[in-house]
Amino acid sequence: MSIHVAELKKTFSNHKAIDGLTFDVPEHAFFCVVGASGCGKSTLLRLIAGLDTPDAGKIDLSGRKVFGADVNVPPEDRRVGVVFQSYALWPHLTVAKNVAFPYEAKGISANRAAERAAHHLERVALTPYADRRPEALSGGQRQRVALARCLASDARTVLMDEPLANLDPHLRGAMEGELRAFHDRSDVTTLYITHDQREAMALADLMAVMDQGRFLQLGTPQEIYDRPATERVARFIGRGTVLDADIRGNEACFQGQVFPVSGPAAGKVFIRPERVSIADDGIKARISTAQYRGGFWEAEARIDGLTESILLNLNDPIRTGDTVGLRFAGGWGLAD
Repeated sequence: MSIHVAELKKTFSNHKAIDGLTFDVPEHAFFCVVGASGCGKSTLLRLIAGLDTPDAGKIDLSGRKVFGADVNVPPEDRRVGVVFQSYALWPHLTVAKNVAFPYEAKGISANRAAERAAHHLERVALTPYADRRPEALSGGQRQRVALARCLASDARTVLMDEPLANLDPHLRGAMEGELRAFHDRSDVTTLYITHDQREAMALADLMAVMDQGRFLQLGTPQEIYDRPATERVARFIGRGTVLDADIRGNEACFQGQVFPVSGPAAGKVFIRPERVSIADDGIKARISTAQYRGGFWEAEARIDGLTESILLNLNDPIRTGDTVGLRFAGGWGLAD
C-alpha cells in the first residue's frame, strides 16, 4: 500500500481530533477525504506530512515507515509534497525560482535547478509565466505553481488541503480537470482534503467520509453514493430523503405504495431525488420549493403527516404550491 495508517491518534485539549484511524490507500490512487469543518481531515493531512506528531499509531508511505513507536521521520525526508489552501508561494521569488527552490535547498546548482524547474513548469503549462511573481498570476495559475513545486520536491505522495477553496466556482470546475490530469501524469499517490462532496466525487478513485476523527465509510464515490453505510453518510453525500417504511425482503411499503429496495433491511429507506417521479396515481404531496438549476428543476414536496420533505429532480417546470402525486422507483435500506 502506498499509504498505510494504523490506529492513528491525536488529541488536542481532550478533543480527539484523530480517533484510532486505520486505512490503506493503494499506490497511485487519488484518495479524497471529505467531511465538515472540524472533523479532523486537515489534522490527518498534517500528521501524514509530519507537520504534527501523532500521540500513537503508525504511518507508512510507499512501504516505508515514517512514524511509529520507534521512528518519526522529519517532514523534509518523507518525500511528500503539500499544496496548502494558500499555496504558500514565496512572494519575492519568480515562478521559476519558486519551483527551483526545492532543488537549490538540496544543494543542486542554480543552473541545474533552473533546468529541472523549467521541465516542471512545462508540465503544468506555465512556461510563459516563468519570470513573473506570484502576485501577477491568477488563483488557478498560482495553484499550478504549487503543483509544479510538488513535482520538484520528488514527492511520491502529494497532500492537498482544500486547494480549490479560494477559487471562484467557474475556475474550480476547470481546475478539477487540471488536478486530475496532474495526478495521472505524475505517477504519484494523492491525498486530497475537502469539505465539498461534489468535488471529492468528481476527483476520487477512492474516498472516505470523515466525522469526529474517524471514517464513517471508505469506498469508491459510486459505492458511497449508491450504498451509504449509515444515515449520516447518506445525508452528507448528495441529496435524498430518509423514510420509515415497512421492509420485507427486497420490497418496501410506504403509505400503500410498494417499491424495490436493496441493502440492509432496517426499517429506514434512503431515496435519491432521481428515484422520485410524478405520477397521477402516486402519493399526494404539495410542492414546497422549486428552483431551476439549468437543465432540470430541483424541488421539495411535503406529504401530509410527514415531517421530512421529499426531494426530487424534474425535467419539466414545476411551481411552488402545485399538488402532485409521487412515485418511488427504488431505495436503499439503511443499517441501524
